[in-house]
Formats: sequence, C-alpha cells, structure tokens
Amino acid sequence: MLKILVISDTHFPHKKIPGNFYDILTDNLGNIIYDGIIHCGDIQEIDFYEELLSLNIPIYAVLGNNYDFSLQRILPLRRIIFLEDITIGIVHGNGSSAKTILNAQKEFSGEKVDIVCFGHSHIASIEKKREKIYFNPGSLTSSRSTSNSYGVIEIDGYNLKTYIKEF
Repeated sequence: MLKILVISDTHFPHKKIPGNFYDILTDNLGNIIYDGIIHCGDIQEIDFYEELLSLNIPIYAVLGNNYDFSLQRILPLRRIIFLEDITIGIVHGNGSSAKTILNAQKEFSGEKVDIVCFGHSHIASIEKKREKIYFNPGSLTSSRSTSNSYGVIEIDGYNLKTYIKEF
C-alpha cells in the first residue's frame, strides 16, 4: 500500500519548511510516514521545493499561479502520474476560485485518470463526478475556510482511499 501526502498553496512566509509541517510528515520517531508528496501548485519559494526534494521521497509538483519564477524551468503546469494501478492528474486549477473544480475538470476531460488533484481555492474538498475523484487538499498555510488542511491518498492496487485532515 502507498500513502501519499497531498498539499497545495504553500504560501509560507519564509523559505524553509516550518516545524509543524514536519509534524505532519513524520511519526513520533521522526520517520517520514509517506511514500511521496503531491504538490498541487503555488510553491512560493524555490528553497521550499528544494527542501521537499531533500526528503528523499518522490515529489510530484506543478506550478500554479503564485510561485518562485525559477520554478518555471523545473515544474510543469500539469502532469499525470501512475501509482500502482491508479492514474492521477495534477494541476493547480487557475482561474476564478469559484470555478476551480470546473477548471480541473476541463484540464483532464477526455483523459483516463482516476483522480484529479488540484488546489487554488484554498478550500479542501473531495467530489466524485463521472467516475473521477476531484481532490483539493486546501491550503497548509492560508485556508479560506475554518482551518488549514492537507490531504492523504492511500493506494492499494486498484483500491483508492482519500481523506482530508485539518490542523
């Protein structure tokens, strides 16, 4: 089974990963508890991205609309990844915050993906439409709802479980 952390809109006010993010990433012994990280865009600082890479787990990230310009050479606007028997589309979902899910749907319409991970609205949600799951983890640092949040995807072959955690 794979356990993937899903984050978006990490508008950290500083360049390094804050301590509370490590609390999410690790167990009581400091071991990383995820097999990879999906970042749905808006990595504000390249130093944060480089620190994610230093965790030595796969990082699947896309740009967004608010990012360190040096990331333009490194990250795509969208991507599709394959984990076990699941196909995942990743995009930020730029445009009107009220239409973020519609933008994510359009981005992968006609493509065979099981789940679309997106961000931009800073509001966590999980919706199933036409056999696809649309998964927005919210924001780690600047939620537009009651609390900051992140998502988790658990994959076991063709079986898929998604959930949101608030903190």
